Amino acid sequence: MQPTEKSDGSVVVNAVQPTDRSLCTEPNCSDSSIVRELNDLAKEGVTDSFGVVPKARLRCEHCKLVHPASMMTLLEVRRLEGKSDPSEMAAVLSLRCGHCQGEGSCVVGFGPMASAEDQDVMLALGADERTTEG
Repeated sequence: MQPTEKSDGSVVVNAVQPTDRSLCTEPNCSDSSIVRELNDLAKEGVTDSFGVVPKARLRCEHCKLVHPASMMTLLEVRRLEGKSDPSEMAAVLSLRCGHCQGEGSCVVGFGPMASAEDQDVMLALGADERTTEG
């Protein structure tokens, strides 16, 4: 899975691209569970994607606009932990854009290793209260 950086600073992860680089930082960690979750969501019709932008915003790849994360509808949270380090946590979010109604996914970090931008988005979405185990 090759993350794509946009000119606005957002990073988009496309669920259908083959994996050639791990999203995990631990040597024994595999992004296969992230890929599996993204592919499962794509099979369910969640085919667009969102990229995290500073200041608790998300870039919708369907309408190509940046919106406050609080404008999105959080549909589902799938938490994942690293194989060798449980503190290495990621979440696959399923979201609906409040502007164009496109449904897409977004991969964010959470917990002690999460970036400030990811933490801001999780907080704005209320994702911590809705988190389910993947």
